[in-house]
Amino acid sequence: MLRRQDLINARASRTTHPKTHALMSDFLTEVHEKPVKILNPFWQYTKKDVFQLLDRVQGRDLISSTVSCSKTFQRSGPATHCGCCFQCIDRQFAAYASGLQNFDNCGIYSTNIFTDSIDSPETKTTALDYIRQAISFAQSTDDGFYYNHLNELADIVDYIDADGEQDAGEKLWQLCNRHGKQVVEAIKEIRLKFDDPCYKVQSDSLLQLIADREYMKEDSRRLAERIAERLSQNIPIAFQRHRPSNENEVNDQVQAFLQADNGILQREFPSTTFALSKVIPDHESIKCGLLIEAKYVKKGTALSKISDGIAADITKYSSNKFILFVVYDPDRGITQDDLFRKDIESKRDCLVSIIR
Repeated sequence: MLRRQDLINARASRTTHPKTHALMSDFLTEVHEKPVKILNPFWQYTKKDVFQLLDRVQGRDLISSTVSCSKTFQRSGPATHCGCCFQCIDRQFAAYASGLQNFDNCGIYSTNIFTDSIDSPETKTTALDYIRQAISFAQSTDDGFYYNHLNELADIVDYIDADGEQDAGEKLWQLCNRHGKQVVEAIKEIRLKFDDPCYKVQSDSLLQLIADREYMKEDSRRLAERIAERLSQNIPIAFQRHRPSNENEVNDQVQAFLQADNGILQREFPSTTFALSKVIPDHESIKCGLLIEAKYVKKGTALSKISDGIAADITKYSSNKFILFVVYDPDRGITQDDLFRKDIESKRDCLVSIIR
């Protein structure tokens, strides 16, 4: 289950967590010296369920007056929601899943993440993580759900209103499974509304990311692509006045980049922690399962030497690791980039970034 920084900052999970309610009930009982119990009658409701409940009791016109945003400081103009935080994303998907998007999306969001380009990598990661988790819930079995979320469940089942631990676990799985299926329903509705074949989809919008199935990529590949993009901008600048004399100098620049941008990368990819080392592998993201190997194609270097070095790396590392090969080739020793990449990437799960 997602533990994103914006949710932590907004205390979003704590306000409705069964353990929080139980502990607060105990505290208030001590203070008041009489039994006090905090109840949450909607704990088995998804956000779509709440939307539909409001609709049934003729309260749909109240939807736009409620505030869910955890980053209201990022809203602009008359908007009451930023549109990009986890809470806003969850709310918008629920609105489409319930068919009440016209009552929800009536000018309250500063950004339309479905059609606008997402400039913030953190927002992109939040949205993709949200969809990835929802699909995981939608496809889960009860046994698989218990196995994958045992730690979280252990902190909940003793505090919810159920007939026993097994019954509590079953209710939680049903809740998450239903939420996942509702998000999938919402995605279909969103594509039906915005994916007009007569018009080009905005690059880096959530609609484009969904069409590209970006959420199906592993974190290690997405992180590798992000690092490769940044290195392709930074390494040529670092060596614009002088060429590196050896591969170690290239590695020094890669290491400097990772050290300088580690905070940014951890915000974009919360599961990322780097071990910056000059041993094998050159660099490693411990939590994300990403290895980085840097190669330097010096002028006159035989391509077979580079290929042999990469081939050795491919075989020596465990297959459950993703490898980013950073190939600095300022003199264009590699003449057929696509063929070079394709040949290497066909051997295992890896990404080849040729930088000039």
